[in-house]
Amino acid sequence: MSFEPSYLLFAAAVAVVVIFYFLFVRRRREEDSVKEVTDQMRQGVGDALTGKGAKDVDFPDNKEIPEEPVLQADAPNKARVTLAPLPKEAAPIEEEPPIDELPVVSLTRPEPALSTRPLAVDTGRKVPEYDPMLDTFVRFTPREGFFTTDRLVQVPAFIDKSQLTNIVTADFFDSAKQTWSESFRGNDACSAVMIRMQLARRGETADELLVSRFLQLANQIAIEIDAEVEQSDIEEILEKAQKLSNLIARFDNSLTLFVKTQGAYDSEKLQAAMRRNGFERRDVRYVKCAPGATDPFLSVVPQIDNATRIAFELDIPMCDPALRPLAFLFEVANDVCAVLDAALVDSADNPIASAAASYIDGEFTKLFQEMDAQGIAPGTRRCIRLFRRQ
Repeated sequence: MSFEPSYLLFAAAVAVVVIFYFLFVRRRREEDSVKEVTDQMRQGVGDALTGKGAKDVDFPDNKEIPEEPVLQADAPNKARVTLAPLPKEAAPIEEEPPIDELPVVSLTRPEPALSTRPLAVDTGRKVPEYDPMLDTFVRFTPREGFFTTDRLVQVPAFIDKSQLTNIVTADFFDSAKQTWSESFRGNDACSAVMIRMQLARRGETADELLVSRFLQLANQIAIEIDAEVEQSDIEEILEKAQKLSNLIARFDNSLTLFVKTQGAYDSEKLQAAMRRNGFERRDVRYVKCAPGATDPFLSVVPQIDNATRIAFELDIPMCDPALRPLAFLFEVANDVCAVLDAALVDSADNPIASAAASYIDGEFTKLFQEMDAQGIAPGTRRCIRLFRRQ
């Protein structure tokens, strides 16, 4: 009796089991490899396979934020992400509501009269150049008749002598034309004069000494042109200045991100990319201003102490929401990343993933709404006057 067929059947069964196990393990490894590459692609801007910067910003999903941006004080020459305050303790991340449940953003747009582009010639206005929120004023009216030219010429002369020409301006009312103008020339029926002073701007707030100098100037002008005076009390003026100072401290925020290269970047390629995107060179930085404005809302600053990092600084109060400033920052940064074979990162060199970009966009929306509610909507002439640096 032969047992050879039984041995053959057993050997065949073992071979089938080994082949099945080999195919199963190989397929599992392939799935794990694909999953690993997919996860890497979701963690940053660019191609996970090549490590190169992407050409277009792509935010396909809403994965968890790798690390929340660090809030820092608004100090010069420091990388910072200073948006709305975050809670001290990390809160659990909740699922975002559907798009149709998100709040509608409605920002106040500048009126035509509040255009940031100044008039080349002051041909006359129906109202004086005065912002009741930012300025204090003194109004002069003649005791009888009209102000004569020989007296009106003393107004700018006294302002020049006071050394307050950078913050004090004068307006003259022509009762014949019913218009206000910064010039008194040809005004033979001037029935009112107004001088105004801006009480605060970025880095400066009128104190008691400065307000006293302004009121002293007004008193000298009143005596010289023989006028009745209408003005606010010094305590009211100082209280108004302090409120403006608090607004500046609350909303003087900026966002700083970095383009990081593998080695020293090519300055000629960077310059070409900046020109292509409409930037102007000022000293060591490239700047982008809103139409008619002189202060930039976006600055690109190569880091002198680190040839592999280029800072992208977004000055939030100078941003006009209609220009899509955050989207513009990502578009320009993405272009530079593609040209220099670089990646977009935060101050800690963490890649800016889709979830981080979505978080920043949400903070911008909230901040713009808060500024609008306080009467300093971004993009308006009032906001630019309040936050301009010069």
